[in-house]
Amino acid sequence: MDVFVVGSCRVHRPLRWAQDNGLVRIANGNCHWFTHSARECLQYLDVLDGREIPAELFDLVVGTGNVKPDTTSMIFDLASSPHEVSVVEISTHKQLRYRDWHLHLDQFRIKSRELGLHPDILSDRLKVPLGSRNGNFLREFEMPHFYRDLFVETTLTMQTDDELFLDLIEIGERISGPIVFVDHFNVPRDDGMRFPERDRLTRTLRNYAASSGDLVYETAPAIMRHGQQAALVDVNHYANGFEPVVAAEMLGAIDDLARGRGRILTFALEGLRQA
Repeated sequence: MDVFVVGSCRVHRPLRWAQDNGLVRIANGNCHWFTHSARECLQYLDVLDGREIPAELFDLVVGTGNVKPDTTSMIFDLASSPHEVSVVEISTHKQLRYRDWHLHLDQFRIKSRELGLHPDILSDRLKVPLGSRNGNFLREFEMPHFYRDLFVETTLTMQTDDELFLDLIEIGERISGPIVFVDHFNVPRDDGMRFPERDRLTRTLRNYAASSGDLVYETAPAIMRHGQQAALVDVNHYANGFEPVVAAEMLGAIDDLARGRGRILTFALEGLRQA
């Protein structure tokens, strides 16, 4: 089965494991980077359609280590690419934006540290409305003019549930065929409470899937069945040895959505579950 995949390591790593074990083929495996928000997903689709990433923004848009560093544009014909199902992870309402581009938050933090800015101080600045900002806080730092503009003009905002829902509609319109949406780890914290943003995210994905006929693979049940100590390295990452479990669960959701087209895959999954 050919699968088109958009998201972070939380979907790419298990599905790469499944690909390495002959269960699926990732249709866009040579043409991807990690995304987290719905807007980043839509931006990724724009780039596949031919939108060119400015060279100075490349690492900040795609992160590092996921594509060749000398590549500033990639064209991938999604409409004609063979894939039966798409897997799209949406893991945050956060939007980090510089002008017309949505940036990779972790890479933005890395760059700020390289230039001597503490990420927490910068994070506070990102929430100040653009009209009320100035670059005075950067006076003591030596950096290229581009980064001064970047740190002054970049904004960090949170989507509303309604805004996310509208983005999900657009994603559904632009990606042909059935979609399995994947949420973030909506599991209890040490204090027994869930992360409020992740809880809202899961509910919004459920509401959209109920109206669209797509499906949501919720990450929490598998984690809770096996225990967070066995399943997770931290609140954002799976443990390495847990990838086969996640792959089996995720491919089960894909199989449910694809139905008749996944009969052989189902037998393979039964072998995984018994292992």
